[in-house]
Parts: sequence; structure tokens; C-alpha cells
Amino acid sequence: MRRLKEARDEAATEIEQLKRAKQAAHLEYEQNLLNEVETHAEDWTRETEKDLQLVKKLGEEKMEHVVGLVVKSVLRVDPQVHKNHL
Repeated sequence: MRRLKEARDEAATEIEQLKRAKQAAHLEYEQNLLNEVETHAEDWTRETEKDLQLVKKLGEEKMEHVVGLVVKSVLRVDPQVHKNHL
């Protein structure tokens, strides 16, 4: 009986050690994953900001041309009979 109890205690100790080792490995993996996500999020934010600045710059540069095209197309009158009225 005593030997059986010792074997059970030894097995319980080994299981507990394995649990702790697995938990530590999992926590390390989780931390690495979070760091990686944060790094990528920062990169994406920088890229997005850069793209937004480029869009704003191009919008400012082309604004007069676009407004001119819009005004020209609105003021250009070219009346035509619709094809269903022929």
C-alpha cells in the first residue's frame, strides 16, 4: 500500500511539473504573439498615415483641376433628343 501511495504522489508531482511547464510555455508563446501583433499594428498605422498624407497632398495638388472639370461639365449644355423619342 505504501508503495502505491508513493507512486501516486510521484505521478501527481510529475503531472504538476508538466502542467507548470506547459503553462509557462503557453504564456511565453502568448506574450510573443502579443508583441508581434503590436509591432505589426504600429507598422500598419505608420503605413496608413503615410498613405493618408499622400492622398491629402494629391487632393490639394489636383483640387483646382478637378473643380474646373466639374464646373465645365455642369455648365456645358449639349441638348439632344433622347433615342426613345425618335
